[in-house]
Amino acid sequence: MPTPIASALSVIEISTDNTTWKALICTSGWTAQVQTASTTNDTQCGRIIGLGVISFAPTVQAICDRVPSNVQVSYKDCLGYQTAKTKLYFRIASPVEGSYALGASWYLSGECYITDTTLTDDTAGAQPVKFSVTLSGQGELTTVAP
Repeated sequence: MPTPIASALSVIEISTDNTTWKALICTSGWTAQVQTASTTNDTQCGRIIGLGVISFAPTVQAICDRVPSNVQVSYKDCLGYQTAKTKLYFRIASPVEGSYALGASWYLSGECYITDTTLTDDTAGAQPVKFSVTLSGQGELTTVAP
């Protein structure tokens, strides 16, 4: 029987200085897409695949909070980082439980810029105002915790 990792314990954090880390407020979901550019050529000797640059673009969905704490990143913060073109750092790590304790840990970090902020309002119900943020990575993706 597998031991699942509780998703609430694994969050995407961002930093402006790679030292002080903050999490987005009440994350409702995230993805961390990592892609490798490739070209494929079919030849008389068989298929040849050329690998190129690795790109990464985590996306996070969160809620807007009236009074964010000093360890939370708000929609206003994210929009400010995007419009000011602020270089950020992100990290995602497996929580210190579940498969991590069994040795199957994972870690992703790198430099990024916020390239999309989307505000979503559900006027049909009593849902909170939500937002999503896309972090477009640049440079090397780190996969080993420091």
